[in-house]
Amino acid sequence: MKKKTQTIYPVTPQAVQNAKNIIDKLYQEWINGDKKDKPQINYGYADKKRTNKQNNLQHKWYAELEQQGEMSALHFGLPIICESPQFAEMIDEKIYSLPYETQLDVMGKPPFPEFAVTRMMTKEQKQRFLNNVYNYWTMEKGYDLTDPMEQQLCMR
Repeated sequence: MKKKTQTIYPVTPQAVQNAKNIIDKLYQEWINGDKKDKPQINYGYADKKRTNKQNNLQHKWYAELEQQGEMSALHFGLPIICESPQFAEMIDEKIYSLPYETQLDVMGKPPFPEFAVTRMMTKEQKQRFLNNVYNYWTMEKGYDLTDPMEQQLCMR
């Protein structure tokens, strides 16, 4: 039996029907197969996507960093995204297998990164990303970035 995962968002009648068909197919494959691997279904609510406030703050920092230095999602975003197995293998193959300088080129420089890591993040992941970026550039490197609390640009 081929192991694969699929995510379905049952928000339309057709999507609900597709989910039912997939469950039925899994059951039939299991009944007619060797029964070594049980089918598994996980359900729940999708993680909240990153917020507009988070995006706005990130791009404001990109502009500020462009004047003071540079940053790359390679150092802050990829480690967070790689916590998800569905991304880790692809990123290992497509990014981490390259020489370091090529990795930086592939990731691109803000505001036009070629591999848009933060678009794939949940709200919680984006929060960690923003915290890591802010702490690194302000505390470790001494750069001046907009303080989200002073400007009421909540990172959440």
